[in-house]
Amino acid sequence: MKNISLIIIIFICFLWACEDMYDKQKEYLGEIVYPGKFDTIIGNVGFERVEIDLMKAGHIPSSEIELGKAKKTVIEYDDQVITIDSLVSYVSIDGLTQPKLYRFIVYSMDEFGNKSVPQEIALIPYTAEDVKLLEVPTPKISVRRTSPSNFTGNIEWTNFSSVLMDFKALTYKYTNKDGTLVNGAYDEPKLVVDNFELTEPLTVYAEYEIIPKINGVPILDSAPMMDTITFVPEDYYILPIYMLATSSGWDESSFISIEASDKGLYKLNDASFKHGDNIRFFAEASLTSEIQFGFAHFNNDYLSEIFRDTDDGNDNLVFDAPDGDYNLTIYTNANLLEGTGPYSGVSWEIPGVIEAEDYDYGGQNLGYYDTSGGNSGGAYRSNDVDIWSGGDLTLVGWTTHGEWLQYTVNVLETGMYSVDFSIGSASTSVGKLILEFDGEEKLTFQGSNTGGWVSPATFTAGEIHLDQGKHRMKIKMVNPNMNIDAAIFNKL
Repeated sequence: MKNISLIIIIFICFLWACEDMYDKQKEYLGEIVYPGKFDTIIGNVGFERVEIDLMKAGHIPSSEIELGKAKKTVIEYDDQVITIDSLVSYVSIDGLTQPKLYRFIVYSMDEFGNKSVPQEIALIPYTAEDVKLLEVPTPKISVRRTSPSNFTGNIEWTNFSSVLMDFKALTYKYTNKDGTLVNGAYDEPKLVVDNFELTEPLTVYAEYEIIPKINGVPILDSAPMMDTITFVPEDYYILPIYMLATSSGWDESSFISIEASDKGLYKLNDASFKHGDNIRFFAEASLTSEIQFGFAHFNNDYLSEIFRDTDDGNDNLVFDAPDGDYNLTIYTNANLLEGTGPYSGVSWEIPGVIEAEDYDYGGQNLGYYDTSGGNSGGAYRSNDVDIWSGGDLTLVGWTTHGEWLQYTVNVLETGMYSVDFSIGSASTSVGKLILEFDGEEKLTFQGSNTGGWVSPATFTAGEIHLDQGKHRMKIKMVNPNMNIDAAIFNKL
C-alpha cells in the first residue's frame, strides 16, 4: 500500500513538472532564429568598382557556405539595395564612378526576410578622375631615314612604371604623309611610326592601358589613359655618319658607323690607324654622300697631334700619328647635317628678332627653297640662298617669286603678338611676304619702297595669335622685289 502511494506521489510531481516546462516553453513561442552572418568583411579596390570578400576560406562555391537558415546575400550602399539569391563568398560592385567614400552594409537573409547581424565597410574606388591626375613620362623619340623618301620614328617610354602605375598595353593612331590613317597596338611601352614628312609636325594619338597603384600596391583592374604626342620629326632625326679610314682605296666594307643625334660625344675605342691614312666622313653607307669635314671631328687630347687637314677638294683628313690602336672621342653636331634644325642649334625665341639669313639647316626643300643655284651675294653661308653683307648689315636678297625660308622657333607664351618686318627695296613694284606657322598662313605683309636695296626700314605687318611651344615658321615670297633683313615679334 505504501508503494502505491509513493508511485502516485511521483506521478503527480511529474505532471506538475511537465506543466511547468510547458509554461516556460510558451514564453518562447514566436521567437525568431536569425540567419548567421558572414565570417569576415575585407575590401579590395578596382577601377570604378570594389570587391568585398565575405568568407575567411576565400572564394568558394555557394554550396560550401553554411550560415544556418541564411539563403540570400544583401548589399546596401547609398540608395542602392543589391539582393543575390544565394550565399556568396565575395561580391563585386560596379558602376562606382564618383571619387568618394562609399559605405557598404552587407548581411545575409533567410527565406522569410529575416536579416543577420549587418557588417559595414567603407571604400574609395579608383575612378577616371584619379587617372587624370597621373602623368605619363615624356617618351624618347628617334627618327631615321629608311629610304630616300621615307622616315621611320621610334617612340619609347623608358620609365613608364612607377609607384603610381604599371604599364599594360597601348593602342595608337596617326595619319601618314599619304593621308592614310594608321593604327596598331603594342604590349610594350613603345611604338613605331612610318612614312611621314621630316619637317611637318606629326601627331600620334595614344591610348594606354595602365594598372594604377595605391600606396605602391596595384589595384584589381586596368584603366584607360589618353595622350596626344605631337613632335617635329626633324628635331629627333638621327643621321648615321660613316667614317672611313684607308690607305689603299675606298672600300665600303671598312665603314665605321656613328649615329649623330643633335650634339653628342661618341666614343670610338681601339680604332686602328696607320700613319698617312686618309679619313673621310659619309652621310650614309655610300661613296656618293660624302659630307664636309667640320660636321664631325676627332678629339684625342689635341686634334692637331694626330690629324691634319690636307685642304684638298675632298676635305680629307690625314692621320698624322704613328701606326697603332687609338681611343677617340668623336664630337658631332647634327645640326650641321641634313634636316636637323635651327641654324644656331637652338630654336629662335618669340618674342624676339629672327634674322632672315639664319634660316634652318637642311638645304633645298628642307631649310629653304631657292630658284637659282649658288649664293649670288657670296656672303655668310655657302648654299643656294642669296645673301648680301656689308658692315653690320646682312640681308637675304635677289629674292624671287615662290622662294621661302624656314625657321625653327620657340614661342615662350601663348597669346597675341605683333609682327614687324625689316626690309629694303628700291623697286616701284614691291611684292608680299606670307608668314606661315606649321603650314598655317598667319598673315600677309605688303612691302614698300624704302629708297634703297640696302637701306632697310621696319614696317608693321599685323597681329597674330601663337601657341606656346616649338613651331616651324616659314617666310614665303610673292613677287617680292625686296631684300629681307628680319622678322620682329613683340608680345601684346
